[in-house]
Amino acid sequence: MIAAVTRPPVDWFSIGDAMALPSGVGVSNRAPHPHSALLFYEFLLGDGQQILAGRDFIPASNLISTPLTRSRIRLVDPALALDQNDKWLKLYDDIVVKQAR
Repeated sequence: MIAAVTRPPVDWFSIGDAMALPSGVGVSNRAPHPHSALLFYEFLLGDGQQILAGRDFIPASNLISTPLTRSRIRLVDPALALDQNDKWLKLYDDIVVKQAR
C-alpha cells in the first residue's frame, strides 16, 4: 500500500506589484436567451464573485478579500497593449521561442 503524502499549501505572493489583465463580461444583443444571459451576468457580478475569488481570479468587488487583493495590483492598459503588440510578440519570440530551439 502506498502512503499518501500531504504537503503544506503554497502561499501566493508577488515580488513588487502584481500585474493583471482586465477582463469583462457582456451580453450579446442577439443572444438566443437574453433573459438567461442577463441573469448569468448578474450572477457573475454578484454571488459569482466569491466563486471566482476561490479560483484565484481577482474579484471586481472590494468587499471580497483574497491573497491576491493584499498586493498592489496594476492593470495592463488594453489599448496600450494592442498598440505595442508587435513589440511584445518580437520580444517573446526572441527570448522564449528562439532560446528553446
